[in-house]
Amino acid sequence: MPLKRVIKWIKKFEKYFFYYKDGYFVLPYLTNTPQLMVESLKNMPFVSHDTDHQVMYSKTPFTEGQLRYQEIEEGLWLIVSELEFKVNVHTKAVYDDYGSDYYFLAFSIYDNPVTPKLDMKINNMELRNNSWAMYKPGIPIDAFHAKGTKGLFFNFSFNRKWIETNFLDKEPPSKLLFQKILNTEPGYLTWEGLMNDAQPHALDIWKSLSGDTHQAFSKLKVKIQALEILTIFFSKVYEEEKKPEESKGVLVSNDEPVWKIEKYLVQNLTNHFPGIDFLADMANVSPSKLKVNFKKVFGQSVYQYFRTKQMELALVMLKEEQVQIKNVSSYFGYENASKFSLAFKKVHKMLPSEVDRSR
Repeated sequence: MPLKRVIKWIKKFEKYFFYYKDGYFVLPYLTNTPQLMVESLKNMPFVSHDTDHQVMYSKTPFTEGQLRYQEIEEGLWLIVSELEFKVNVHTKAVYDDYGSDYYFLAFSIYDNPVTPKLDMKINNMELRNNSWAMYKPGIPIDAFHAKGTKGLFFNFSFNRKWIETNFLDKEPPSKLLFQKILNTEPGYLTWEGLMNDAQPHALDIWKSLSGDTHQAFSKLKVKIQALEILTIFFSKVYEEEKKPEESKGVLVSNDEPVWKIEKYLVQNLTNHFPGIDFLADMANVSPSKLKVNFKKVFGQSVYQYFRTKQMELALVMLKEEQVQIKNVSSYFGYENASKFSLAFKKVHKMLPSEVDRSR
């Protein structure tokens, strides 16, 4: 049944594989269940699949790397990709009409030597290295990976029955979390800095998963490691939820006014900063509340965030598009190149003239 569903879906969407939109090559894949996700990805063009070792290899003009997967236990899957993106790629998790009861918990370890300050973007929200994100069933996941990004991308996927068996009939940590995800309008939550030791745990999982899979107890080892990192994650979430509201800092808010302002700023990088009063009025919140909430989510003031995004785009234009400095300066509305250079140096710790443009 899963294979038939995938074949039917592929026939319907085949013409959309790797189509180009808004500067990104779009890669859709079916994700109602982890099994369907694996089936749809292994049937993509240019992908080879080793069933015995549960690994897929991809070497295309768009991406290069591998994906490994394992059903840890009934209702719980682990899917890990080690990928390098050769161009801008938009991975698009979609669903067919059968619905889904699987949550996805994602953790990423990545960097981008081409544009070091550029974060991965998921569902219009920037997700920094070593961050977590959890999505309720049926939520489309649009992930934007800039050219040059490489890293490990972990997906833990579990259904409602697994949650009920392991958590909901016991004392939290997770009961309130799942209720919160189901009740929040965007349908997902993200965390930054939640687990300082998450990366070593994740790397251990990858080492076990990508090592000799015929080694004795290798599947058991992966299972123990996966359950350990999940236990730590949910415990940390529980500890965070118990804190007084004013002391919470790692949960990235899904506050609609904040994201409305962030979206407006990103879409208007070529304009002058509109001012706090204008933005607060647009989002129907007080200026003071906007400033506090925005900094809590993004770690910067509204103006600093706007200026940083401008200069990150400027770096891409200088390095990748080979645009002249004076033209980049004019593009962002600076009166002269000197003022632009000062703003650029505050963000990138170097002048525009020092950018390596040899690529």
